[in-house]
Amino acid sequence: KARIMSALPYDSLSARPSPSRQALDWEREQLAVRRLSSRSLDLLTPPPLPRRPSAIPGAAITAWGFLGCLGVAANLPCVLRAYGFFQLAALVAGLAAGLSGLFYREEIAGGFRSGLQRAVAGYTEDEGRADALDSLQRALKCCGADGWRDWLNGTSVSLPDSCCVRRKGCKNRPLLADDGDGVAAAGIHPHGCFRKVFSLVNDNVFHIAATVLGLAFTQIGGIALACLLANKLAPRQHGRVVISPGGSTVGHFLLLLYELIKKCLNYGMK
Repeated sequence: KARIMSALPYDSLSARPSPSRQALDWEREQLAVRRLSSRSLDLLTPPPLPRRPSAIPGAAITAWGFLGCLGVAANLPCVLRAYGFFQLAALVAGLAAGLSGLFYREEIAGGFRSGLQRAVAGYTEDEGRADALDSLQRALKCCGADGWRDWLNGTSVSLPDSCCVRRKGCKNRPLLADDGDGVAAAGIHPHGCFRKVFSLVNDNVFHIAATVLGLAFTQIGGIALACLLANKLAPRQHGRVVISPGGSTVGHFLLLLYELIKKCLNYGMK
């Protein structure tokens, strides 16, 4: 009897949680997932394309915002139209990425599962993937790709501490290869991380869709406002830019910067 009790899962030894406790556990799980870095998930997912430098998106967003500020402050309709064009391109790219993820969701799921399996198999070989896997297992309270039995076929490490219900205590515990459905090593998270991740996505699909639609409508509003403002701005007169009477110091600075760039381009053409 003592051996059977010690082999039961940790969850079966505790009392059945009340609805309020279930809600609290769900909120804690959501908070833990938010703390997961995108780099950790990237390390566990095989990239279909070469990884891009992380500075490129930041530089693109900075240039994008600068175009909008320059067009408004210096009364440049062409710059505002360029800003609206980039906004439209970003909207189309986002929709294309979303539709691609919808059509190729099975391939994406298979790639994520294979990435988890490789991380388990090479736990002692790749420190970056090992840290990413530990972070995922602690955050989602899971173990292995499809279950804790994945570690039976692993390398020299029998079980990492991130699989333990408590911080430590189950790493050196002997594992049972064939223990039935209701028996598992005590103190070990019984569910795999692949199942946890996609259950979490399915549970939050409404929030994800609402966020995507909100961003899309925001971009559409930005495109419309940029085009309307570009049509109402004063045109350039005699090759110079007309500044509105209420121009600020930032507007004057942007105007000087624009004139400097224009002179440099004219000098280069000569």
